[in-house]
Amino acid sequence: MGLRLPTPNDLVRDCLRLLNLRGLYAWRNNTGAARFGRHYVKYGAGAGGPDILAVLPRHADGDEVHPPGRLLGVECKTGGGALEPAQRAWHANATSAGVVVFVVRSIDELDHSLSVLIGGPW
Repeated sequence: MGLRLPTPNDLVRDCLRLLNLRGLYAWRNNTGAARFGRHYVKYGAGAGGPDILAVLPRHADGDEVHPPGRLLGVECKTGGGALEPAQRAWHANATSAGVVVFVVRSIDELDHSLSVLIGGPW
């Protein structure tokens, strides 16, 4: 029996753990739609939204460049997975509104990006 390659869900789970270890309030941003009886319900941040949303903490030095409460979006991609057009559009709209958006392919990549953004290591 060989080793199993990590799935996108594995990467999302591991990224959520790292964000929690770093003290960030973070949650999985499930998106989609479901039918409940005769009702069709859409949920999540809409088409193209990132896998994870988190709230950035206050910097210890009071840095106002990255004020507390700023939103962070983390899109998790494994292998050669590319961003879909809806994801590119969501990321562009969000960053223009001040949201920080990372696209990561590994937990190490997220850890490095967080270190650059908020300091580290954890």
